[in-house]
Amino acid sequence: MKKIYIYLSLIILVSSCAKTDFRDEYMGEEMMIDYMFNNFEYGTILRMITQVGEYQASTPESSIWTATLEPHAETIDLVSKVDLLLSMNGGSESLHQSWALSDMYDGEFGLPRFDVSVTLNQALSTMGISSFSGNDVVTFRFVMTLTDGRTFSRNNVTGSVTQFYWNSPYRYAVVIGCKVPAGGTPPAGSYTLNGQDSWGDGWNGATVTYTIDGVDNVFGFSSGASASTSFTLDGTQTLNISFQGGAWDSEVTYQLEFVDVNGNNAQTALSDGTSPSETNKDLNICF
Repeated sequence: MKKIYIYLSLIILVSSCAKTDFRDEYMGEEMMIDYMFNNFEYGTILRMITQVGEYQASTPESSIWTATLEPHAETIDLVSKVDLLLSMNGGSESLHQSWALSDMYDGEFGLPRFDVSVTLNQALSTMGISSFSGNDVVTFRFVMTLTDGRTFSRNNVTGSVTQFYWNSPYRYAVVIGCKVPAGGTPPAGSYTLNGQDSWGDGWNGATVTYTIDGVDNVFGFSSGASASTSFTLDGTQTLNISFQGGAWDSEVTYQLEFVDVNGNNAQTALSDGTSPSETNKDLNICF
């Protein structure tokens, strides 16, 4: 009987606290569960299914970011539209595109999906930007509007829905890369090719070929620990760098240094070795 008395006392105590002490805490409701049921409001999730692509400063017309997204709501017919807003480096936003529910298609599980495809040039046009450089950041922010007028975006989500399965942060940042593909058109400026041999006896037959607008130029040295050569480009010429091996490639390193036409923006466009591979080389120049 003592055990039963204790259990009954605990029940009475909890009930008493819920009805008196918690009433103000839960905005007039007697218990927390009453507050939750009477005040709960459904949100929305914009699930990222896939995203691929990149932006490169040297190829704005062909650099492209694509994605497939899937809106979730309490009921699908609550979804009115999804807007895509673009901004650069945290600046003002511009509306790029909107998708109504009728613009979407049925996905794998019968839920609506829509596809996004934006080249760097298209993004710049939307934002009214004509000047940009490598390492600038384009931000994609989605806003979902429901038929009852409510809107949901980045400020409405928590960590639990921004990762893993739901993957719904509503916002994505794409850094403009600095890659100049092999055989591409690098910016105007001065270029210096520096080579080193760790043994100090030259490259033992190894060479670097730098091809400007289809014309080959060969760099190498047969004695000493280092050598260099320089050339200039006007911003319209193509450049390809390739390495051809010799007897002791484990001793070989080289770099391509860049300075713009004003003598500024000095940076290393390529650093290779030891034992460089015999391939055409991409450059990395932020301009």
